[in-house]
Amino acid sequence: MGRQQVFDTVHAVEAARDLFWQLGYEAVSLTDLERATGLNRSSIYNAFGSKRGLFDVAVENYLETIIRPRIAPLLDPSNSPSAAADALIRYFTALAETVAALPADSPRQGCLLVTAAPGIAGQDETVRQVVADYHSELVGAFTAALERAGGAQAGEVQVAAAQDRQTHADRPSDPKSVSRARLLASLSVSAFALAKVDRGESIVLLHTGADFATEWTEAAHLQRF
Repeated sequence: MGRQQVFDTVHAVEAARDLFWQLGYEAVSLTDLERATGLNRSSIYNAFGSKRGLFDVAVENYLETIIRPRIAPLLDPSNSPSAAADALIRYFTALAETVAALPADSPRQGCLLVTAAPGIAGQDETVRQVVADYHSELVGAFTAALERAGGAQAGEVQVAAAQDRQTHADRPSDPKSVSRARLLASLSVSAFALAKVDRGESIVLLHTGADFATEWTEAAHLQRF
């Protein structure tokens, strides 16, 4: 009978996730992972196959537990136009509050994908696709919120967001919303990239995103009347 896996997988994945988040993929050694997770390398290999396998699981954990819950309010089909506008503005103000409140030595500065993926993405198509999909999810969520704030019906918004996630060739019917969503996504990613080196500028970018969202959604509100 094989030995049972007795360690806490969730704890191990989250510990590895935070280490990759703090240092980047290439800077993390197996010794670092052993120390962070409490596992020896044979357990890491048995459970995840390799350092890369553990990284893949850590990235999926990051997307499922941090990124997607953060953008879920933007995609809520029950949002009224005003609720969609509030969700969009709150996305940026809440992130600014989070960045401001994090201790200077927190491993969760910035974005795991912005920190950890660039080095490996240049050599790995799978990681490049994960990063591209992450960006598309952001753009799709911002597009959905902008269009809903402008009075689009829930079904139209869901189709638009799905199109943007699936392919860059398929575009929602409102090019202005897509362009604005891409700008908001760029501000968000840039703020994450700066959070480790210039917290103040990161917060400024996030407030700029909130200001743009406020301006655009207020203009959309006025156009409906």
